[in-house]
Amino acid sequence: MPMVRHNRIAQSLKTAASKTRDRCLDVLTERRGFITDLGHELPSSYAADIVASVVTPEFDQFLELLSEIHGERSVDGESMCSLFREAGEELGWESGITPHSRRVGLIAKDVAALGPDTGLSETDYYWGGVLHDIGKLFLVGFAETEEAIELTREEFMVFFRAHAPMGGLVLDRVVDAVPLGATFAWEHQENVEGSGYPRGLNPDEVSIPGRIAQLADVYDAVFTRALWESQRILDRFEEAYTEAGRADDPTLGIFKQAVERHHGDWYDVSAERKQERAWFARDDGWSEKGQHNGT
Repeated sequence: MPMVRHNRIAQSLKTAASKTRDRCLDVLTERRGFITDLGHELPSSYAADIVASVVTPEFDQFLELLSEIHGERSVDGESMCSLFREAGEELGWESGITPHSRRVGLIAKDVAALGPDTGLSETDYYWGGVLHDIGKLFLVGFAETEEAIELTREEFMVFFRAHAPMGGLVLDRVVDAVPLGATFAWEHQENVEGSGYPRGLNPDEVSIPGRIAQLADVYDAVFTRALWESQRILDRFEEAYTEAGRADDPTLGIFKQAVERHHGDWYDVSAERKQERAWFARDDGWSEKGQHNGT
């Protein structure tokens, strides 16, 4: 993409994120007591409500610029990824495209290769996974403020959860370039119990790609951060699906096959690394990711 385009998108992004930060602080001031009173009982849909409150004209202008640039040239998942990564790096910000995001893309691609047929390519799944967290880019400025650092976990998570719908709004604009980007962004934090966010969808309302995104996102987060072993994570998935009355969901069966075949392609499974994982593993890891906190 020409440098002038990068400069325009970077500056528009910077302005949008700055205004989002300021608006988040305003909303925090207005609603902090309400958020604190609700605590863990905060409804799943509240993330979408927060987005409705924090989306600014500058964010809308960024979306319009993104649509304009997309309309002027042929883009695909790789060029969209490059756009966000390079614009973020130019501004000195984390772009929302992390090693975790890339692994989610690889996992989703390998699951898709085993079925079911959704009419979408393995490449579509890969780039959907890579870009699933792109909404975090707009929350960087807020997360680094003194006010955000002083928030309780419950308060911070209200704003953190906004990354899913904000990413969805961005990727809705380029759905023909990244067919699964918006789906992965909107649905990767929903869950089989129906208690996820941002929309608190019932299991039947989540698409097959969305279910694959959920499983890939949680699997990677728990394996790499909580250091749970692979089979333990799959057992917990099976328990959750059984409790939700979806023990026969074919998506979970296909996911387990992909893990069996490709886990070693996704991670370093050397003897030294296994010993390190065993040493540092803790039993409380699932409770962190099980509440969909922090990814």
